[in-house]
Parts: sequence; structure tokens; C-alpha cells
Amino acid sequence: MKRSIYVLIACAYSVLFCAGCGAGKPAGDMSQMTTSVAVETQEIALQPMEQYVSVSSKVSSEQEVSVVPKTSGTVKKLYIGLGDTVKAGDILFEIDDTEARLQVKQAQASLESAQANYD
Repeated sequence: MKRSIYVLIACAYSVLFCAGCGAGKPAGDMSQMTTSVAVETQEIALQPMEQYVSVSSKVSSEQEVSVVPKTSGTVKKLYIGLGDTVKAGDILFEIDDTEARLQVKQAQASLESAQANYD
């Protein structure tokens, strides 16, 4: 049963293959074949050509220093920008000292109160 199906399929393929091969024009006869293609021409001229390359990298410095303030607080004023050259002793930023001043005043008041109690 299976064998007869395979034989039938092989015969069908053979008939289709043979029918497709014999119905063409002769290969050497090009006189009857004409093909039109629409083209647009342009004169050659020098034009600038730009090329962009996108790369990623990591830049590191020869010397690196971590800047850590002695007190905590919010930066009030920044005196330098990113990438600026600095040297030892330069002021980089100013920290808001409002809270520190209040603590000093409170400590002075406590000291005065303690001295008054002592006397």
C-alpha cells in the first residue's frame, strides 16, 4: 500500500518536471526578448562625505583623590566644575553651616548655664 503511494508520487513529480523543461524558448534566440528598464542618470560631482563612528570607552586618570569633608552637611556653593584642574589648597566647595552655627550657640548657652550654676 505504501509502496504504491510512493510510486504514484514519484510519477507525478516526473511528469511535472518533464513538462516544465520542454516548453521554453531556445537559449540562443535573443532577438525576440526585449526588456525595458527605467533609469535616472545624474552627473558625477564631488560631494562631502561624512562618516561617524560611535565607540565606548573608560577614561581613567594617573592620579585620583577621594575628597571627603570633615563635617557632614549640604553643599551650599560649588567653586569648581567637573574636569577642572585643581591643586592642593584650592577651595572646592562650601558646606551650609547653618546647623553647625546653631549647635555652637546651643553649646555656648549650655556652657554659660553650667558656669552660672557652678558660681
